[in-house]
Amino acid sequence: MKELETGLLERITDGFVALDRDWRFVFVNHQAAHLLGCDRYELLGKNIWDDFPVLLDEAFHPVCHQAMAQQVPSQLERHSARLARWIENRIYPAPDGLTIFFTDVTARKTAETRLRQYQDIFNRAEIGLVIGTGDGTTLQEMNPAFARMHGYDAEELRGRPVADVYAPEVRGQLPAFIRRTEERGHHVYESRHLRKDGSTFPVVVDTTAVKDDDGKALYRIVNVTDVTERRGAEKALLASALRLETLIANIQAGVMVEDSQGQLVLANERFCDMMGLGTAPAALTGANVARLAGGTSLLFADPEAFMARARFLRQQ
Repeated sequence: MKELETGLLERITDGFVALDRDWRFVFVNHQAAHLLGCDRYELLGKNIWDDFPVLLDEAFHPVCHQAMAQQVPSQLERHSARLARWIENRIYPAPDGLTIFFTDVTARKTAETRLRQYQDIFNRAEIGLVIGTGDGTTLQEMNPAFARMHGYDAEELRGRPVADVYAPEVRGQLPAFIRRTEERGHHVYESRHLRKDGSTFPVVVDTTAVKDDDGKALYRIVNVTDVTERRGAEKALLASALRLETLIANIQAGVMVEDSQGQLVLANERFCDMMGLGTAPAALTGANVARLAGGTSLLFADPEAFMARARFLRQQ
């Protein structure tokens, strides 16, 4: 029976040690020796605290003493600086000592850390993030930013149809958006969303269908950006440009604007009349200014002086 127990303890994937009441090793399996980085036969008969004094500074030491004194099983997870690993210990007391199982849980702890990081990204991102069903019709999970931009708490939106957050006038487009994401795997589009109070706002929706090996959509990841401020800035810029064009078109001086590549981007009627171009200002857009100046220089009494002045002005 003892040989059978020893064989079983050697085959388990956990490290296992047995200590007597004087904290001396009486059994060490192969996996425990590997985790401890020692020859197991050299450990037999040695005191665990003498051979591993670093353990005195860890939570492992008081937990073992408490388990021995109270004869109550205990369990803890700890990061071992000596082993540079996360170890789970399950400690079982007996009248003649302790038995301790060691499990390397570094991979699990690393995965848990990554999961917490992903949760932080999801919860703290300022753009709306949503996980939807594979068919793209139902909201499953969403971050606070998404709920906030729609005027809801996240709990109010979980399980609701995706169509509920789309403005009524664009809901008819939703099946096409869902179908394109299914076909392409990824789709970006502009639309309008609906807040809880009934107001609507412009959004850019970036959606990805996550599929299994057979191509079946498991769920959808959606990024939603409220572009209200962007649209407002674009409208303001457009209005400003229109005002500037109106001013230039009606000013009595000749005006010509070129870009950094030397191409004409704007001119008014007065400029065309002064240069004798005989064409509408809009027809000049994209023309090379240097060639245009060269072609009109002959209209002036001193063509060379005109070209010199034109070159000087273009360099300023």
